[in-house]
Amino acid sequence: WTEGSVNWNNQPATTGTAVTTTSGSGYRQWSVTAHVQAMYSTGVNNGWKIRDATEGGGGSEQQFHSREKGSEMPQLIITFGAP
Repeated sequence: WTEGSVNWNNQPATTGTAVTTTSGSGYRQWSVTAHVQAMYSTGVNNGWKIRDATEGGGGSEQQFHSREKGSEMPQLIITFGAP
């Protein structure tokens, strides 16, 4: 898929369970250290899918901004250090 062509109706399928969950309002933050280490050591990069754990259910709504938002765009911060 490409950024310009993917949408809700043709999004790639995913497998597995939620790695982390959060609740409440405001900025969300979680560690992806173990996943980045696994991607680096195996050479397999399947990326991440960020979504509501109860997608399709009623009652709640999660919103994330895209990179086009500017000041509130998502960030991946990587800190390198000695092993």
